[in-house]
Amino acid sequence: MSTPPISQALFWDIPEKDIDKTLLDAKDWVVIRIFEYGTVEEIQEIINYYGRSRVEQILKSTRFLKPVTKAMARLFLDLNLK
Repeated sequence: MSTPPISQALFWDIPEKDIDKTLLDAKDWVVIRIFEYGTVEEIQEIINYYGRSRVEQILKSTRFLKPVTKAMARLFLDLNLK
């Protein structure tokens, strides 16, 4: 699976050499980060990269989401997160 075209700026707290490993090992964290700070294109890329069902599962299982994350989940996945 090739790395999605996601801006390095979204991983400001991760060393550049560790971004690929982070994408593989920290899916929950990555999805939330992209939904909070990513562009429309980056959100679509991360959905394509991990798959719609996995992204939905991550968002549904996360207890504390920012309003912007919930709004993006509604827009991209038609999820109504409380």
